[in-house]
Amino acid sequence: MDLKLLNTLRFELDRYLNADDDEQERHRAKLVKCVDELLRQPVGAGEGMLRRFLDELRPALAERRVSASYVQLVRELEKLPRAGVKAVEVPRTDADAARELLRGRALLVIGGIPRPEHMENLRSTFELSEVVWPETSETKPTHVVLEPYIARADVAAVVLLIRWIRHALNEVAELCELHGKPLVRAPGGYNVNQIAKLVVEQAKRRGE
Repeated sequence: MDLKLLNTLRFELDRYLNADDDEQERHRAKLVKCVDELLRQPVGAGEGMLRRFLDELRPALAERRVSASYVQLVRELEKLPRAGVKAVEVPRTDADAARELLRGRALLVIGGIPRPEHMENLRSTFELSEVVWPETSETKPTHVVLEPYIARADVAAVVLLIRWIRHALNEVAELCELHGKPLVRAPGGYNVNQIAKLVVEQAKRRGE
């Protein structure tokens, strides 16, 4: 299969998983076109698994979701060299650093809509035991509902999506302080790379 097209698939899949609701449809359409073109191409040596994952991804995209095997697909795509560029050692990223801080523990997300694809993207990127994402109200978030989640012993950090739940900022900050949990204020939505950067910055401020 065409390496340039596979790199395009990797790029658009990342954008689709991290896009806000109003941007997801645009990236989904690009993904569908890219997958369709790849499925029309002959399968090269060692590309059998890629072809299987693409076969599973295509109907899932038609239903506006991702396939159960998309994490494996991403891993296969990450093994590929960049098109036209000699493979070099990849520098350590914020996602790598955040993964070391969060691996094996739970992440609590407050605000926004708890969509399965965003939850799985966070879980797989940071190798979490769980993403805890309760449904909340923008107008009436209550500390009575949120405190049991924040107090959980396995919760490594709390991500507050302030774009959707600004009114809870003070209450959540107080509860995190009470229970000794790092609070990550995320103004930019669901983007996992941005969340990783904020997690690392918060850890540095806490001296971790």
